[in-house]
Amino acid sequence: DLDEIGTPRYNLLLDLMKCQVKHPNNTTLGDNEEKTTDAKLCVKVEKAYNSCHSGIMGVGNFKGRKNCGKEIESLFACVNPNASLPQA
Repeated sequence: DLDEIGTPRYNLLLDLMKCQVKHPNNTTLGDNEEKTTDAKLCVKVEKAYNSCHSGIMGVGNFKGRKNCGKEIESLFACVNPNASLPQA
């Protein structure tokens, strides 16, 4: 659950994605073509997540929300463009 900020599974996923921001994936496009994920875009998305995380941990909310589900989902999509999250 991407809304469970601070849980061990959440933190492991977040650590993995932060590593992927620093070391972008190559995405196979077919016919031996590869495309590297735009690291600069993912850095911006990571900064947006960090702002949300700071708000949640600091004052308990961010833009009226009690979690960073949208931001972490955006970060996941950025570092893993061909992956999809299961729908709840």
